Amino acid sequence: MDYFADSCIVINFLEFKNSDEEIKKRCYNYINAHKSDIFICTYVSEEIKNYLRKKEIMQNEVIQKKKNHEYIMGTNREAEILNKKEIFFVEDLYKEMENVPVLDCEKEFEEEIRILRLNFGIFLKKIKELISQQFDTNLANLLRETIEDYADCKVLSIALQIQQNKEIFTFVTADRHFLPNAFDYLTKEPRLASYKFPKFKNLLFEKD
Repeated sequence: MDYFADSCIVINFLEFKNSDEEIKKRCYNYINAHKSDIFICTYVSEEIKNYLRKKEIMQNEVIQKKKNHEYIMGTNREAEILNKKEIFFVEDLYKEMENVPVLDCEKEFEEEIRILRLNFGIFLKKIKELISQQFDTNLANLLRETIEDYADCKVLSIALQIQQNKEIFTFVTADRHFLPNAFDYLTKEPRLASYKFPKFKNLLFEKD
């Protein structure tokens, strides 16, 4: 069986070695066990690249604050793409790194981003396929009636579109927005009756 990987499971996989979080370990093991049968879409790939870009910006914000204590984090033009939750994370990261010398901080951050990007490149070479598929706006809007996050709706809409021309695969995620009962509800939604649905697995709620 093939497996469509959501962006969060790939990000957890990439970050596993820098974390002792159980969910990252679970995603890491799952991808390693199935990588030759895993595929992602270009939208997911772009989400991951955007995540890495934001991570680098957040680290740069910490460096700027360490170099200039008067600097207000989040006010740099580059940081405009960060949301409030991400700014809070930057503030926590600054407190965590407050006593670390600037040069050591810069080296640590640069190495972390370098390894994440390198590992993502290796991941793309090892998986079965990278599929180019645009999301269907009408379908994504319909899914949004059940799933809160619109980016997640776009990913699921792409998975549904791909599923129509493939043998049944498993849609794998580790996202709190993809509740198992919500997915089950969608499979019974009359307006989606013409769609063939993939199987579903959320590693937040079940192990392999």
